[in-house]
Amino acid sequence: MIASFSYKLAGMRKDQRFVVYPRKSASDPIKVQSDKSIGMFDPVTGRGLLNRKGKYFLHLNEGLGAEPFEFPREFIDMALAAELKQQGGEGFTGTVKLFG
Repeated sequence: MIASFSYKLAGMRKDQRFVVYPRKSASDPIKVQSDKSIGMFDPVTGRGLLNRKGKYFLHLNEGLGAEPFEFPREFIDMALAAELKQQGGEGFTGTVKLFG
């Protein structure tokens, strides 16, 4: 199950529902995606990339509009909580089950 949460980042007119993608390990960046934007960030520093005009993974490229962005601690905490929820709180498994 993919977990999500709502949040309004700087420069956004209203809240967006962000989906959190599973990571293979705790050292990998967190990737989040909404209907209108996509981002990727280091959960320790909060630094990453955000594209408010593109919503697909290729839009994480700075040449396609992604900009350096400092994600707020509250956003990071919500993303980590959603990630643990979708993994059953068991930590990082590295496996995504798509079909029963």
